[in-house]
Amino acid sequence: MATQISKQKLKSIFDQYGADVSDRQLLDTLDQCNEQADEVYSDYNGKLLPPRTATQWAHHFARGEAEEQRCEGLSAADFQRNAYGFD
Repeated sequence: MATQISKQKLKSIFDQYGADVSDRQLLDTLDQCNEQADEVYSDYNGKLLPPRTATQWAHHFARGEAEEQRCEGLSAADFQRNAYGFD
């Protein structure tokens, strides 16, 4: 049986990384974490990668979302600074 993660645990992991997530995105990510849990994947060279638990997938997705949101914030700040001279 594959490992599973709850919606509450997933939300707390996203909060831990400071990533904002909508309810819809949370449900989609929950499904993805639970479906991919304990599956074996290959890298681009065909080498088998160690399987991840649902919780490990949650951390992976939350880190990625937090980084994406950080980059979007920096981009918006650059735009404001360049377009309007705001610091």
